[in-house]
Amino acid sequence: PEAAPTVCSRWEDCVLQVTSQGIDLTGSGVTVRDAGDSCSSDSPVPLSGSASAAEAALGNELLPGEYAGCWVMNPSIPPVDLGLIEVQGPLDFTASCLAGTTCTIQVPGHGLSGAPVV
Repeated sequence: PEAAPTVCSRWEDCVLQVTSQGIDLTGSGVTVRDAGDSCSSDSPVPLSGSASAAEAALGNELLPGEYAGCWVMNPSIPPVDLGLIEVQGPLDFTASCLAGTTCTIQVPGHGLSGAPVV
């Protein structure tokens, strides 16, 4: 199985599309891990679709950053790395400014376009 690099926006539903030639995707799932961590078969999200093309609805709860997907057939078979999942957007933060003064606020996040300054 393989998946194209996936780019999602924070607060929007993220969907990972998986394709396969010769391996039936029916009954399998995916897990999401921090980029750089090892694949795990814990609590996979079920794939829906056909035997050769399916997708996993990852929801909208991933924080901005880089993750990787892993394909899981069953716990007795080692999971397969599916590649990068990127979630773009701002991280939660708090800031305060004093009225009447110049204030620069750095907006933390991942994949923000332009300078992340307000």
